[in-house]
Formats: sequence, structure tokens, C-alpha cells
Amino acid sequence: MANLAASAVTTVSSWTEGGTNGRRQIAKIVRLALTGQGGATNLIVASALGFTKIEECSNAILSDNSLVYIAVPLYGGTAVGIVPDWNAATAIPADATGVTIELTVKGY
Repeated sequence: MANLAASAVTTVSSWTEGGTNGRRQIAKIVRLALTGQGGATNLIVASALGFTKIEECSNAILSDNSLVYIAVPLYGGTAVGIVPDWNAATAIPADATGVTIELTVKGY
């Protein structure tokens, strides 16, 4: 396995947020074709999503709307971690394989 490649990312829409006096944040709805990414080793890296730092993200939905994954920026904002099994006793980020998910990501 390996980190998510930029070629596996589709930007559905994007916009900027924030005032003219401060730093403007980029927001994107992205669709990710996962082939074993999402955990602490095989990362959904910020650079593949077009960011240098991720500040926040929504939870992710499977392409068939059948399941929601918990999604959070990992420490330092360099990647997004997902928890494919939200019924798990511990919320540990883990890799997801053979699924397409969609989520909103915000950062710089």
C-alpha cells in the first residue's frame, strides 16, 4: 500500500472562505477512490488533496450513501484519517480499500 495519489482525487467543487483582512481558507468537496488509505501509515495526504495544511474536514460518505466514515485531520494537518468502522470500541484510523468516499476539506 501507499499514500493516496493525486490521480485518485476528484474535486467536485471548491471555494474560498474568510475575510479580506485575514488569511483566506480554501474549501473543497473531494471524491477519493481509496485503495488502502486512511490509516496512520497509508495516508490521505494534504498534498494529494491540493493543500499544504488541513484545518478541518467533514465526515465522509460512501459513494452509494450506505455508510458514513468518521474523518478528522491528523495531528499537524498533514493528512486526513478515517475510521471505517464507526461501531468500533476505539476510534482508530484505519485503511479503507476498494471504496469511493466524498468529504469536505478546508485548509491552506
